[in-house]
Amino acid sequence: MRQLIFIAGMHRSGSSLIARAVEAAGATLGNNLMSAAQDNPKGFAEDLEVFDFNERLLDALDARWDVPTLLLDWNPTHDEWAGWRQEAVQLLHAKSQSAKVIALKDPRFSLLAPIWISAAAEIGFRVKFVLCFRHPVDVAQSLESRDGFGVTKSLSLWLSHNYSVIKILAFRDDPCILMQYENLLDEPDTQLQRLIRFIGVVPGNSAAEQIAQFSGQVLDRGLCHSRSDRKELMRSGEAVSHVPALYSLFEELAATGWDGEKTRQFLRQTQPQQIEAFLYSVQRHCFPDDIERALVARTADLERQKADLKNSRELALHQYRKDIAGKESDLKRMRYLQEQTDLHLNSALHRIEDVENSLSYRIGRGVTWPIRIPYDLLILPFRKYPENLRLLG
Repeated sequence: MRQLIFIAGMHRSGSSLIARAVEAAGATLGNNLMSAAQDNPKGFAEDLEVFDFNERLLDALDARWDVPTLLLDWNPTHDEWAGWRQEAVQLLHAKSQSAKVIALKDPRFSLLAPIWISAAAEIGFRVKFVLCFRHPVDVAQSLESRDGFGVTKSLSLWLSHNYSVIKILAFRDDPCILMQYENLLDEPDTQLQRLIRFIGVVPGNSAAEQIAQFSGQVLDRGLCHSRSDRKELMRSGEAVSHVPALYSLFEELAATGWDGEKTRQFLRQTQPQQIEAFLYSVQRHCFPDDIERALVARTADLERQKADLKNSRELALHQYRKDIAGKESDLKRMRYLQEQTDLHLNSALHRIEDVENSLSYRIGRGVTWPIRIPYDLLILPFRKYPENLRLLG
């Protein structure tokens, strides 16, 4: 049966180095890996397509890796997530065409493990988990250096990622091994031997050759910039409850091996709802910069809307004034035409009055009077009202 190894754990916990150790122990990471960066010069060992899928899925869940939360109510077996499951199945098919043991590394598996476990079950993989962890204070210092996160936020992220993944694994039979970053730095031979036994596949070269190659070419202790002790954890852990206890559990499981019953006992002593409530308060109080940026962006958006509204009002007012000016011009022209018409009419009336008052007009009326009487009585009615001609028929 083909093996599928998920490498999970909190960001900045040495998971890239541990992934390379898993590769040296006989697994295949693939050839489409994320490039190295300034904060990870040896490379992230993360498959780009898996990374993109996990980012999009977190967005669909309205979640982010850098916002501490527990996805308590998420059930990826529901029909609404069928498309996502199918895409995960297709990804796993594509990644496992030519390998008996494939390993995929992404800290986001800590939050999204259920859908990947479901997809692996559809294909028939034997699933195993490598859970990477590091001293929480060192993780916090690394996140502060890279992302500017505060201690409370970073420890809350450490808690949410690691609590989420063990809450899933504690109630499953999938083999699991806890790998502590500091232990791999201090004793690479012993830790690589643990991984070889866990994976159960003979590497291409002998175990001794693989260990020597890993220690000589991959391992770089200079990339570890801090090593905190338990006192610092207790002092910093006061701000985030459950972190010291969970770290102690991880150290014990790394030393003695995975123990599902012991993990379930730890979970019974905690209340996920209380942790979720605490993480929600962290979201509210540990993201002032995000809130400020959101407020600035919203203010800028409202200012743009205000400016657009002002411009549209000014344009509408300008057009209104232009229309009014046009109407006033038309009205002025019509008044001028009316005045000219009145002038012509008055002139005509004066001329008629002059004619009627003239001597020739009065003499003419007297001369034509005998004719006008019969004309007005007999002819004029028919000229004004031609329909009266029918009366003659």
